[in-house]
Amino acid sequence: MYAGDTKGDFEFKYCDNGPFNAGWQPIFVDFEVAAADTPVKIGFHIESAPYSYAGVCNFHLVKFGTTNNLEQVLNAYIDQEKEALLSDELYAVVTGDERTALGTANFDNLDDAAAAFKNARTNYALYANAMSLVENYKDLLNADNAYVKSSTLAEYNELFNATAPTNAAAALTATENVKKVTRAAIESATKLEGYSGNTNATEEITSPNGDNTNGWETVFTNGDTTSDYKMESYNEIPFSLTDGTKYSNSFLSKWNTN
Repeated sequence: MYAGDTKGDFEFKYCDNGPFNAGWQPIFVDFEVAAADTPVKIGFHIESAPYSYAGVCNFHLVKFGTTNNLEQVLNAYIDQEKEALLSDELYAVVTGDERTALGTANFDNLDDAAAAFKNARTNYALYANAMSLVENYKDLLNADNAYVKSSTLAEYNELFNATAPTNAAAALTATENVKKVTRAAIESATKLEGYSGNTNATEEITSPNGDNTNGWETVFTNGDTTSDYKMESYNEIPFSLTDGTKYSNSFLSKWNTN
């Protein structure tokens, strides 16, 4: 980039994920003119480029006064770009280290800080959604729920006192924990694990886990008795409970089969 006889050397850096949108980055050239009416030619010269194109736009001319300098102008521009991201509601969920790093970024690391800030949103959003799930079950899985095992219920209630994740990696780890603890509480409630006097009588059900269809029959509630319908044991979608118990089979209903 040049202005008159003054040339500014800048290494071209492609920053598609940076704060300047589609690969844009600011370039500054500090130059002097002999008189106020002296014309100055400005432009840019590409000595070598690793990409197939380059472009410039949004030219600004700033006249320095006695208290102005290039660093002040540059910092003002950087602060403007940072504030645009930090105040964007889309990234309000990013509350940890990435927000702090962007707030303190300078010209040299602004692109990296902004990219990290944007990329962090996915993990923080996952955590926020997981905590919304916790809120949805708050009334059902309350502290007095007699159907949930006491230790499991205690872990669930601790989620409401959890400290917000400090970074994107921690947000992802916390998300998995929230889902696991919430699911464990729901599973415990459905099995009445916290209710005293219970007896597990699952063994009285023939093939409760879909291992085979012996003892099970198909009932058509709509009067349809088509022979093209059948129920079978299916083993291609295994699943497991939060305690690690794994199940390989399930019942599968199929239509229009031979």
